[in-house]
Amino acid sequence: MKIYSYRGDHEHLPENTMIAFRQALLNGAEGIALDVLMTRDRQPIVFRDESLGRATDAIGLVRHHDLNEIQAAEFNEPYTKFNEHIPSLAEYLEWAALLPHKTILMMNNDNFLYSNFEEDIMACLAEAEGRERLILATSRLSSLRLLHTRYPDIALAWMPESWLPEDWDRLKDLEVDHVLVPLTQTTRELVENCAARGVKIMAQGVST
Repeated sequence: MKIYSYRGDHEHLPENTMIAFRQALLNGAEGIALDVLMTRDRQPIVFRDESLGRATDAIGLVRHHDLNEIQAAEFNEPYTKFNEHIPSLAEYLEWAALLPHKTILMMNNDNFLYSNFEEDIMACLAEAEGRERLILATSRLSSLRLLHTRYPDIALAWMPESWLPEDWDRLKDLEVDHVLVPLTQTTRELVENCAARGVKIMAQGVST
């Protein structure tokens, strides 16, 4: 079993920031899982929510702001004392390339369908080193297909919204390596389905 830290050490540090990722690895995590959204100027950033208001003092949606505006935002209490900014995906990948851990990039394109989202992610990956230690995760099979076509060497993870037989059949052509599901949905039937297809299960929401 491998332990991935989702959003870094976000119980003590501002989530999805470089300091939180560094601390998670120091705490013993073997990998990092993070969220990817897109700014107005089509820059992938590491951030969880579509809205900026829960975590920062900024107002509005991520997709309505440019990267420089978002990175000027300050984190809300109790993290105002940390001089941290919301990192771009390129910034994270440059840092992670020097380290041995794996990273799950959770592409949040399910609630809002970003235009050219996959292409902008792939453009960012084109400059990245250490792609063999990345796992691209999304609920959209169409996104997985595009990503697999461009970068067949990068592992893929499906975050299913349903368990329809036809969806499982589509996975065969995509060479999906992992299924990323909440721990509460990790049933015996799922385990048997994945085992029969040689797919690894990554359970989310396991407590500290």
